[in-house]
Parts: sequence; structure tokens; C-alpha cells
Amino acid sequence: MSDAPRFWYVDLICVVVHAGLTAYVVLFEVAPVLRALVVVPTIVLLPGYVLVAALYPERMPRENVEWQAFDPEQRGAHADAPASYGLSRVGRLALAVPVSVVVVPLLALVVDISPLPLRAGPLLAAVCGPVVLLAVVAFARRRRLPAPKRFTPFGPVPVSRELDPDGSRPLVGWSSATAEDWLIRGVVAVSLIVFAGSVAFAATAPPPADDRFTEVYLVAENDDGNLTTAAVPRELTAGASTELAVGLHNHEHERAKYRVVAQLARSDDERRRTVEELGRFAVTLEHGESIERRHEIRPSKSGGDLRLTYLVFRGGIPPEPGPANAYRVLRVDVRVQSPQGKSAVVAGDDGPDGR
Repeated sequence: MSDAPRFWYVDLICVVVHAGLTAYVVLFEVAPVLRALVVVPTIVLLPGYVLVAALYPERMPRENVEWQAFDPEQRGAHADAPASYGLSRVGRLALAVPVSVVVVPLLALVVDISPLPLRAGPLLAAVCGPVVLLAVVAFARRRRLPAPKRFTPFGPVPVSRELDPDGSRPLVGWSSATAEDWLIRGVVAVSLIVFAGSVAFAATAPPPADDRFTEVYLVAENDDGNLTTAAVPRELTAGASTELAVGLHNHEHERAKYRVVAQLARSDDERRRTVEELGRFAVTLEHGESIERRHEIRPSKSGGDLRLTYLVFRGGIPPEPGPANAYRVLRVDVRVQSPQGKSAVVAGDDGPDGR
């Protein structure tokens, strides 16, 4: 029999192929169920499996294994041989899940604190990139070991032709499992199935209504050319153009078309009429996509008790757009000066109640 275990690299090849398949289903339109079936193992199993494979390319050292007689008629005659080397296949799978649960959030954290956006592409690269790299490392480390010591995912462990110093010839093969071993393996297998099933359900089930929302914010360009909320002016000049940017981030789990109406209203605009409309624009975003839409506003009226209001609608804009019928509302208190530098009272302001 050959000393070299057969197909000792097959599991690593399967890992790399599965990582490539994950990239395909994430980057291209596929059925949600198929995407979950491919992505869930990539998240809950592959990172931990290849990390364990890279750290433990060999079987367990002989002093840590049970021993069986090479020849039943020569028990006690220094003819013992190890029943198995190293981490068992079930043991590697059992370690892979908790290790993945620890590793994947750390990779997501790295993406979050990096300049890259927290989207499918960067997250895919952060998970599949290390998986492929660790698979290559595991392959190289296994290949450097003597053939009988390499971990192999399939088949029994081969016979070694070399004699030990005491003259015995080790024979390595299948070891008998006790009832306790089978119970432990069954508990581990059921746990893995339940955990993978729960993750698959979470990936395919429609999100609750509370998880569907649209993020809206207002920013302006500072002296360094960056868009920040701190640069949003609180004082405007009537007749002068001011460039702002409305930020929209789609968390609706579907494509959404937004229509935005910019208004200049009184600070108690829930009860009083709009002073003037400053502009409208439309934006379409996919789920997870965001945009900072630049635009210019040019108020024609001035006053000291005004509010710059952005009304976000999904679908059509009603005949009388206002905070009461908008999907999202963004408000910023501003002071609009007249071109001469003084705040004038807006026409029609006859009292605190607008009467």
C-alpha cells in the first residue's frame, strides 16, 4: 500500500471552489434561497475550517492517541500501533463553527473601520480573501509533512512501511467508536444543523417592518472640500445661492425611488404654512446603496424664525406636500438675512399664530 494518503487536498480545493461560488451568487442576481444555501456555509464554516486546517495540518502526535495491537497474537510484544492521528474530522468541523463565529465579525469590523463602505463587495472580499489565503497556507503546510502524518479528509489512514526504533511496524486504520463517542458526534451534528438552519432562515426570511427604513441627513462642503454636517450653514442670504447635499441611504431591502422636496417653512411648520418651495429632485437607490445628492437652494424671502425642511416621499409627491404626508422629514433651523445684511420679517407674519 502506498504511504501517501489519497486526496489529502480535496477539502481545500472544495473550500476555494465554494468561495468562488459565493462571490458569484453575491455579485450577480440569483434566487434568495440559492444564495442562502451558498453564503451560509461560507460564513459559519469556511473561515474556521481553513484556519484550523492551517494551524493543524498533521494528525495528532502519537503520545496523544489510543493504541491497538498490530498483530492480535503478539499483544505486549512491542507491536502496538496508534489507532488514529490528530484532530478527528468531526472535531475539525466542531471547531470550525465557533472559530468562524469569532473570525467573521472581526473581519466585518475591519471593513467598518476602513475607508471602504460596509457593503456586499468589501465584506465578500474580507471573508473570501482570507479563506482562499488560509487554504493555500494549509495546502503548503500539509505538503511539507511526511505522507503518513498528513491530514486527509477521506478514507482510512495508510500503513507506514518504516519501522519504529523498537522494531514495531505501525498500522493506522479505522478505530472503533464507543457509544459515548457516537453520542458526542450526534450532539455536534445536530447542533451544526440547527445553527446553520437558523442562519439560513435569518438570511432568507423577509425582514420585519421595523428593519425597513431610509436614512436621511444634510451635509455641506467645508474648507477642505469634504461633506460634513458641521459645515451646514445656519445663516442664509435671500437671493444668494447655497450648495448643500442631501444624504440618502436605502435600508428598505428593495429598490426605492425617492422624491425630495426642499422647503423654507416657519419653525413651527406643523401648524403654519410653508414660506416657499426651494426645489425638487428624484433619486433611485438599490438596497444598501447610498448617495449624497448635491443641489442649490436660493431663498427669496428672509426671516429669523425659519426652518429649512426636506420632505422625502416614496412614490408620487402629493398636491400639497408637507411634514404630515411625507415618508421622512429633515429639518434645520436657519436664519435668512436680507441682501442688506438684516433679517426682515417674512411677508404674512402677523403674529405668533400667523393670524
